[in-house]
Parts: sequence; C-alpha cells; structure tokens
Amino acid sequence: MKKISKISLLLLIAVMCLASCNKYLDIVPDQITKVEDLFTTKTDALDALAKIYWYLPVLDNIHETPFLLGDEYVYDRNDRNDAEKVVAQQVMRDLQSSNEPLMGIWEGKGGGKHLYVGMRHCDLVMNHVDLVFDMSEQEKKEMKAQVKFLKAYFAFMLIKQYGPIVLPQYLETDETDPKKLFPLRVTVDESFDYVINLMKEAIPDLRIKVPVADYGQVDQTVAKSILARVLVYRASPFFNGNTDFFSTFTNLDGTHFFPQEYKKEKWKDAIDALDEAIKLCEDNGISLFEYSKPTYYAYDSVFVKERPDVARNYYTRRFVLAEPWNTGLIWGRSEFFAYRASYNNDVLSNACNIVLPDLSEYEGAGMTEKGLADGASQSLGASYQMLERYYTDNGLPIDQDLTYAEAAKYRFTVVPPVGDPLYPKYSGLMQPGDTVIRLFLNREVRFYADLVITGGYSRTHRYKIKTSMYQDTPGGRRTDKNQENYFSTGIGIQKMVHPESAAGHYFTQTRFPYPYIRIADLYLMRAEARNEYEEGPSQQVWDDVNIVRRKYGIPDVEVVWANPSIAKTPNKHATYAGMRDIILQERAIELAFEGIHYWDMVRYNKATTEFSQPITGWNVNGRKRADFFLLRTVQYRRFPRSSYLWPISVNEMNTNSNLVNNPGW
Repeated sequence: MKKISKISLLLLIAVMCLASCNKYLDIVPDQITKVEDLFTTKTDALDALAKIYWYLPVLDNIHETPFLLGDEYVYDRNDRNDAEKVVAQQVMRDLQSSNEPLMGIWEGKGGGKHLYVGMRHCDLVMNHVDLVFDMSEQEKKEMKAQVKFLKAYFAFMLIKQYGPIVLPQYLETDETDPKKLFPLRVTVDESFDYVINLMKEAIPDLRIKVPVADYGQVDQTVAKSILARVLVYRASPFFNGNTDFFSTFTNLDGTHFFPQEYKKEKWKDAIDALDEAIKLCEDNGISLFEYSKPTYYAYDSVFVKERPDVARNYYTRRFVLAEPWNTGLIWGRSEFFAYRASYNNDVLSNACNIVLPDLSEYEGAGMTEKGLADGASQSLGASYQMLERYYTDNGLPIDQDLTYAEAAKYRFTVVPPVGDPLYPKYSGLMQPGDTVIRLFLNREVRFYADLVITGGYSRTHRYKIKTSMYQDTPGGRRTDKNQENYFSTGIGIQKMVHPESAAGHYFTQTRFPYPYIRIADLYLMRAEARNEYEEGPSQQVWDDVNIVRRKYGIPDVEVVWANPSIAKTPNKHATYAGMRDIILQERAIELAFEGIHYWDMVRYNKATTEFSQPITGWNVNGRKRADFFLLRTVQYRRFPRSSYLWPISVNEMNTNSNLVNNPGW
C-alpha cells in the first residue's frame, strides 16, 4: 500500500497556487517582452504545469467545493452570513442568476475558475515547453500529454455544467475573422467528440503509473479512467436523445444542440473503455481498498474481539478516503494552501469534525483540545435523507426489507446492554443500553462508518467518542461556548475526517487527497453501462456491484433480492429498470459525500424530483430524545428544469452575440 507522511501531502497540484501563480501565464513581467522567455528551465516548465493544475476545482473548501451540490451535505446558519457564501448550497436553493452566475466556470464567476482561460494556458504550455533547454525530449512529450489531457478535462467539466460548449480551437483571437472572434457553441455530440479525441491523443504519451513523488499528476490509469467516465456521461439519458428537455433548444441556424435520437451503442463504447481502464488499474496495483494493518485502535479491542469481520469491514470503510493514497484511489487532490491554516474551519474535513467533548473520559488528548472548535467546527452535517439512503444489514433499502418494519422506524428501542446475547451484534457500532430510534439499528456497516448519530460513535481526536447529539451533549449544539458550531440536522459526517485529526490550539491533522475518481466508481459504472446496453442485467452486472458490496460484508445482489422472505419486490434485480435503480442507489451509498450523486441524478433526468425536496433533520435544540427526534425542515430546496444547465452570464452574452444561452436563462 502506498504511504505518505500525513504532514507532507504536498503534491504538485497542492502547491500550484503559491509563488508560481503570479509569475507564470497570468502576467508577463515588465522586463520580459516575449512569452517565450518564460520557458527557459525545467523549473519554469514545472511552475507552468502547476498553474494548469490550479484550474482543477477546489475540493477542500466548503465555500467552493462542488461536493456540496446535491442533498448530502447541509450547512445552515440562519443567524450568520456564512451560509450565503457556500456557493454549491446556493445553487441547490435555486439562487442561480444569469447576472451573477454561481460556480461559473464558463467565465470565472461566483467562485468558479475561468476554464476557457485555463485551456488557453494549456495551449501556451504545449506550444512553448519545447524551448526548455534542460528537459529531455521524453519529459517534454510527457508534460505536453498531461496538459493536453487537462485541457480535455476542463472541456468535459464545461459540458457537465453547460451542455454544448464553444470549442477552444484558437490560442490567439484573429480579430479579422468574425467566426473566431465570436464563435458559436457546437452540439453536445461535437463537444464530447472534442474531449474524447483529445484524451485519446494524450494517453499514449503519458506514464502508465506515476511514482509516489508525483501522486496527483495525470498518468494513463487516471486518463483512461476519466475517459471511461466521459463516455458514460455521453451515453447517459440526459446527453443521449433527451427530447423531453431539449427538443426546442437549437443554435442560431436551427441545429439541435442535444441529440434527438437515443443511440444505445454509446453504452458499448463506455463498456469497452471501462474494461480497458479497470484492467490497466488492476495491472498496476489499483484495487478496492481493504484495511490490512495488523493493529486496530486500542479503544476498539472489544469490537475486534467480538466481531473481527465486522470490525475489519468497518475500518475498511472508515479509511476508504482517510488513508492517504490508498490502493482504491485512482486520482486525487490534496490541498495545502498557504493562506488557509490547517485549523481553518472552511476546510471540509474540519467542518465535518465534531468538537471533542469537555468530559473527563476524554483526558489525554490535551486540555487545550477539549471543547475547542479550531479545526473541528461540527458545522457541516448530513441531511436526514442520508439516514434513509443506506441499506439495512440485509443489503436492501429500508423500504424494501420485509424484516425491517419501516413503519416503526421512529419508535424508541434500547440497544442490548453488555452481557445480553444480542449485544455483540452492535458492539463497536452502537452504545450498549442506550435508547435510540429503530432507524439506527440493523443497518449496513457504511451507515455507521460514514455518519455520526445519536447512540453511536465518532472515531476522531484519537478517541471513540460516545455521541448523543442532543443539545449540550457530545456532538450536539452547545449553549455554553461555540454556540454557532453545530450540525443543523443533528447528524454528522465522519467519512471525511481522519480518526486522528484533532482540534484546539495544538491541533494535529492527517491530510488525505480528496478523490476525483476511485476504482469503486469504475466497477459501478461498468455495471451501469452493461445493464443499459443489454437492456437488462447479467451475472457480469451483478458481479461488478457485488465486488463493492463484499468489501463491507453486504450480501450479493442476486442472493438477497431473490429471497421473497426478505425482499419486498423479489427479483427486482432481474429487471432492466429495477437493476438501474439498484445500481444508482449503490453508487449513492458507496460514493456518498464525494460529489457523485448530484451528477448521477442529472445524468438520469432525476434531479428535479430528487433535489426539490426540503432538507430535513432533527430538532437540534432538543435536550431529551422526545424533543430531539422531531423532524423539521432545515432548509428549503428548489431545482427547476433550468438548473440542469448553468447560465452563461449576461456579460458574456453581450460580448458574443452568436451565443445562445441555456433554456430558462
């Protein structure tokens, strides 16, 4: 397994916005008259490359990250202005505007980076790196391939948000040619073709797998995996024959921007690319992460002794992101910016981390840490929707498990105490003897590893913290200090927090790269693509889903869904539409909080239904269970059809009269 110091997760893309940002590409110093003079040494070239990586989306800052798109995270502060700065959440509240676009990557508005400028910078590097005197021809070739891939990736990001794009064909604008000065948008198919062809051109010249020192840079395992994702998007219903939404969305000449005919063969292209990407990853040591250290945390000795298999599955999930550069990560980004201190609560992992309770049982971490919010603000929580999204311990949705009694999910029940024959089932997952609602019992291991709930545990600050989430209790809203730091739903997220990250004046933080793509995503995309192409499931489809489920001890799809004594809709897995639903839910759970579910719902035209529901949560002012477990609306959300595609700004439309804006804007 690949390891790297937790203090020094400094990859190239993590330092790209420091000194080099002002020197390269943005400006030419007064004493330099030619851009060619900026490309002299290898150091110059690497600085320029770092600037290109800077255009990738910020993942670790809650005010900018696209991870908050969708309905998984909730940051709600009605008494503060901070909530208005969480740009992705504003998008989900339908606060988007063509006057001031949010996360606008077409022109760099509202927290978005100007990707057309980024692509012009890519051209600049590709056209001038050959001038560097102290790089080998192979190094130059490989760098140009990286930049070419990134240019294609930026174009793909634009397609995801805007649909049809303007092709970035010209490094310099020819003011005598109106077509170049005021370019038209091309069709969605032409946009995808541009990305796919550029990625295919780049792949042969990339390294197959970069060494540890270069983790985060693009290699063939990254490029082929992302190419497979691009092809899945191209084949998906939103981009493939979407006549329901875009039958009247045309260019100035009447050409339909979106293809009006569904083409099933696009799924076959995706399958072939996924087969190739998965094989390359597996051949180069990339595999589903499994916790394999010889020791566990001392506080889990009873858990490990009583339920060793469940403990291993739990730790596998608990570290699926937090173990830096683990085997399951294909491409990730670890942020380290000089202007953002590690204890800053804008950092995603810090916003998710709970404050260490100021109780005697948590002595030893340092008195300065207890009760302090620096580096652990517990301000970014999970929606109630996430409580219901995870499976039961039978591997079924809660409304499809006949043994679950969904109608009784809010009834209070007592976790079996220590000594009770039933207690080992809950050892390490729930606090013995505590009274909770039935919704929290008999759930799959990812539910307990990802979330922070009443009667459960939060493994952070080097402790197994007993969380109750009521007001003035561990994990809950406090009235004595840090009153504004609380999960507004009463539900926390620990998937994004390393167990050893601590807060306070003498904080420690274990950094890990936030994922762009993991191999679990590839397996589930391949299952999806085969189900769509074959218009129904096969053993291959089930196998690709099962390989993910088995890492957590979850029963195989074809076993549990075929059991009429457990499954409410037996053999749903054997139908085309049924298996699609199963795959999408599996993706929503396995890739939870990783910025994937939002785009899955867009790809299947489900976003309006999925994201127009109000975000709900528990009454965080409740001091007792009867007062706490009252569902309330935390935040209203609205996702009209116009939100599927971002608006191009009015300013951009006024500049280029040949642009046609997206529907509804």
